[in-house]
Order: sequence, then C-alpha cells, then structure tokens
Amino acid sequence: MDAKKKTSKVWQFFTPIDGNFAKCDICKQTLSYKTSVSNLKRHLERKHPTVKFDVVDPVANDNAKVQEAPEETPTTATTAEQTPRHVPKLHSTTTVQQRMTSFIPKKISQLTKKQIGDALLQLFITDFQPFSIVEDKGFRAFVKKLNPNYDLHSRKTISKTLIPFMYEKCKTVTKDVTSGVRKACITTDCWSSRNNDILWRFVATGDSYFSIANSYHIGKSTVCVVIQEVLEVLWNVLSPIVLSEPTDANLKKIAGDYWKIWNMPHCIGSIDGKHIRVTAPAKSGSLFYNYKGFFSVILMGVSDADYNFIYVDIGAYGSISDGGVFSSSTFGQRLSNGTMPLPGRDVLPGRNELMGYFFVGDAAFPLCENLMRPFSGKMLNVLKAVFNYRLSRARRVIENTFGILVARWRIFHRAICASPGTADSIIKATVCLHNFIRRSLPARDRYSPPNYVDNEDVLGRWRQEVEGCSLEPCPRLGSNNASFTTNQMRNNLAKYFLTPAGFKQGQIEYVKRT
Repeated sequence: MDAKKKTSKVWQFFTPIDGNFAKCDICKQTLSYKTSVSNLKRHLERKHPTVKFDVVDPVANDNAKVQEAPEETPTTATTAEQTPRHVPKLHSTTTVQQRMTSFIPKKISQLTKKQIGDALLQLFITDFQPFSIVEDKGFRAFVKKLNPNYDLHSRKTISKTLIPFMYEKCKTVTKDVTSGVRKACITTDCWSSRNNDILWRFVATGDSYFSIANSYHIGKSTVCVVIQEVLEVLWNVLSPIVLSEPTDANLKKIAGDYWKIWNMPHCIGSIDGKHIRVTAPAKSGSLFYNYKGFFSVILMGVSDADYNFIYVDIGAYGSISDGGVFSSSTFGQRLSNGTMPLPGRDVLPGRNELMGYFFVGDAAFPLCENLMRPFSGKMLNVLKAVFNYRLSRARRVIENTFGILVARWRIFHRAICASPGTADSIIKATVCLHNFIRRSLPARDRYSPPNYVDNEDVLGRWRQEVEGCSLEPCPRLGSNNASFTTNQMRNNLAKYFLTPAGFKQGQIEYVKRT
C-alpha cells in the first residue's frame, strides 16, 4: 500500500489485509478497495452513519513520529561536514487507532416508531408484564440509552389506546380469515390464558386470593375481578354444551344405561342435595345459617348413569326448612306440576307391565309418581329390603358424582370465601368443568379412574379425600305424604325385582347378610 492511499481519513476505521482487501474495525467485515477507497467510504456511510469519530490527521501524526537521522561520524571530507544530510519523512506502517467519542442520534421515522411500539406491546400481550413497567425509572433509562429520540408511551396511552387498537386489529383480521369457516378449533389463546390459569388454580387447589395475587404479581382486587369474569364466561359457554336439558331420547338412553349398569329399570337419574359451606355473607343474618351450625348454600343435582350432572339447582338458603328445599327448587316445582318433559309410560324389561319413568332419591326426598324413595323402617321383609338394596345401588351414582366433584375441585375442601352470587358462580362453573372433563376421553381416566368410585361393597377412593370437606348431606327435603297410586307403583316395582325378568344375582344373599 502506498503512502498516498494511507493518508485518507477512511483508514482510521479499516485495517488493510493485503493489497486489495481491508477489514472494518467496527463490524469486522472484509471489503475490497483495490486502487480506490470509495468502496470503503460507501460502507461507512451505509452501515455506520450514526457513529462520530475524531479525525486524526495522518500527516501530522506521521510528522510527530519522524525520527531525525543520526549524525554521521565526522570524516576527512570537508564537503560532507558542510552539507547536511537529507532525512526522508517516512510514514508509519501501523494503522491509525480509531477513537469513538459519541453516538449521533438518528431521527426515527414513523414506521420505526410504530414497529418499536408494536414490539413494546408484546411485553403486555404475550409476556403479561404490568403496564406500570413504562413508569419505572430503570426501564425508561434503558430505552433512552437505546435511542434518545424515542418517546416512551405512558401507561394510560398503552392501556386505553394501544391495547384496544391492537385488539380490534386482531379481531378484524380473525373475522376476515374465518368469515367462510363453519367450525374452528382454537389451540391457544394468549389473551385469556393467564386468566384461565388463575381460575383453574382457584377452584382446583382452593388457594386464597392473596396467595394467587402474589404468585402472578398482580393485585388481590384484580384476582377477584378475573375470577368473576371467567366464571361467567365458563357458565355461558359450557352450560349449553355440557348441561343442556335432556330430550326424550336422551332420557330413554339414560334409562337404558341405568338398567344395563345398575339394574334399575326406567330410572332417568339419581337425585341428591348437599350443603356447601360458605363464609357468613355480609348483612345476611341467619338466612344462610343451617341447622348443623354453619353457613351454607344448597346444591341439588341429578346425575345420569355415568356420573355426569344432567340437572342442577344451586343457591337455596341453608336455613330453608327440611320440607321446603325440594318444593321450592325449580326442579321440584317442574316435577310436581308436570312441566318437566319426561318420557311416557313404557313396559318394563321382560314384562308386559306398563310403568312410568322416574328419578331415584334417598329417604330425604318425597315419594311421588316420578320420584322413587326407599321404604322406611328397619325390620323390613325381603320384598322391601331387596327394593331398598336395588334403589341404593342406583342412588349411589349421585353420591359418587358429588364425591368426584368435591375431591377434584379443592375449593370445596373449605368454606368458600366469597359473596353468595360468586359462590353460586363457582359451583356452576365446577359442575360444567366436571361434565366437560368427564366427556373428554383422554382426561376422563385421570380425572376419575375406575377405583375412584364405589363398586358394590368396595368404597371409592374419593371418600378418603373428602373427609372434613365443605359438603354436608341435606336432611329431609320434602314431605312424606304419598298418594295410593305412587305407593302402588313402588310396590309393583319391588315385586318386579323378585321376578325372573328383574332378578339380580346375589341380591337375596346381600339383604340377608346386612
């Protein structure tokens, strides 16, 4: 490389490799320059336009480094002493050291501002960072160091303007994409996944609002609002799917399952009621205070033969009298006045005898045309004892259903600390989630494995997990005044169990043993 090329200011930023190539000291890129440094200048202008350097004058630098030639030893030649020797100015072979002193802020275009703003929103949309991060001094100083010309948005602008705008934009794009689609399967939902996690933890573990707030680094009031919102959405979305009112065909299928699995003909569901503990509601007096000495709301449920709820009645006051619980419930009123759609009378399996369809309950429920209860008393004959045994097998389904619900959703392991309205929403949501998981084959076996429920004389494992929980059985839920027709219907069903068509192997031995 000749001295003329080396005097160019461009060489402050490059290190020559050989006669045709040089390496940029800033980005370490190798460039070709051949006979001109124009290519090197273009690289600086294009790749490093914002870096300001002190320009070092190579010539002055070289002059400072010029070594004066040592004087020669005097000789006998007079002309040599009189004429000083000419010392040439030699350029240093080392490159000039680059010196970076500051950054020149480059003006940000509107497009770049928008791109930075969209990237900032991902902190809140994807990573769920709090809006208050833009008010932190450290974060603002960090952004200022990256580019002093960028003005960070305020917390209010992000929450009131940018997030809603991004939401509407995503919603518009989604509508356009799915406009011609009949069905869509959503596999992820970044907008509400954290809210779902909060609700799942609340109902599945029974953690307090304070514990959940600390875990997710949010306020306690925010946890309350999130839980109430998701509870409402769950009920509105899932209840029409997993808790819709069964049709005539559905009820007949349920009756077939009860006969096949539990040896109970014409049974379209087993019914029971439970007291669910709640903390004392504000200004409620003794309205929720029951005879057992705690505050509660009543959950009345009906299950099919596969431990799924088909009817629920939630929210009755714990202080309601024994006989008023069933009669005041929507289910009881519809059953008594005949407005509940039930299948018509049909023949019993293996017999030509007609009989209506009915629900089964324990001794707490009244005996009526569409509701069977066991015979009362202790010293019962074989006819009545066999009937009670067969009825208890079918009624055990609802007990297991309640047991699975309480064991899996640990919110019921203590008194629910919420307002009566929120407590009702929690119960409704867990009922929907119970049915939803029970209908999902991959999760069903993990949710309620075979040994989890009662099996003949072997009690299910759920009973070991719900000791001391917030569910208590209800006492008598209706009156004992039954008509002659309903008593005759129960007697006919009891006789059917002793006929060859309705006989179950081992029933006589069981009642004699017990």
